[in-house]
Amino acid sequence: MTIAFDSSAGTSMFGTVTPITWQHSPIATPRGAAIGITQEPSVADTISSITYGGVALTRVVRATDVASETGSADWWFKGSGLPAGPQNVVVTLTAADPNQRIHLTSVVMTAAGDIEVIDFDSINSDATNPSVTLQYAGRTCLALAAQYGGASDPSAFTPNANCTSVSVFDFFAQYSAIIRQTIPGSTDFAIGGTASLEDCAFAAIALSEVTSLNTGTAQNPVHTYAAAGTYAVTLIVTDNDGDVSTPTTKNVVVT
Repeated sequence: MTIAFDSSAGTSMFGTVTPITWQHSPIATPRGAAIGITQEPSVADTISSITYGGVALTRVVRATDVASETGSADWWFKGSGLPAGPQNVVVTLTAADPNQRIHLTSVVMTAAGDIEVIDFDSINSDATNPSVTLQYAGRTCLALAAQYGGASDPSAFTPNANCTSVSVFDFFAQYSAIIRQTIPGSTDFAIGGTASLEDCAFAAIALSEVTSLNTGTAQNPVHTYAAAGTYAVTLIVTDNDGDVSTPTTKNVVVT
């Protein structure tokens, strides 16, 4: 089982309070949770903490546009130790701002094991067709992106091929769009969309199941050397999918 999209949930509001709380009810047992957030008009960093089911998340990437129509986009993430079942997502701000508008979306992923960040990127200024290419290094990944745009409503932004809209919000003079890679893959991926030149804060992350390396079966797992000297030891490792590495020989000095 590789990384897969499970479900999403979220909330949007004008004039924020703190903390902001909503419930996420995943379909299966979550292995990773990512929170995408867009805000306007202030680009001040007012997010002090985020938890999913009481487990703290860490910010991965933040983008800001400080031009005429100012806004920001964030991704926070946790890829281990998440509780099963319906959970509260809690976003705590340093202070409430009655003039701030905010769009928040939680995305839960499943996998056979823990999930980690493989790559991230951002756009921090006016852009046409905002998109970034995330590097997968041959790993099977799922990409997520948050777009704050200066156009009048979310219809101004069309996700790229193999990208699916997760949630949108109309700020009435600007907009927010959260998108995901529709089908996870192992090829470097361009996540984004088509849009006219406009103010833009765009943040994207690529996530993959953690690959654990385990020592392979050896003919002699334990060996006692009768005399001091230098001995050649051959190491073979296998991952969780059963892939076997090229044998590597190292010298071990016994004294």
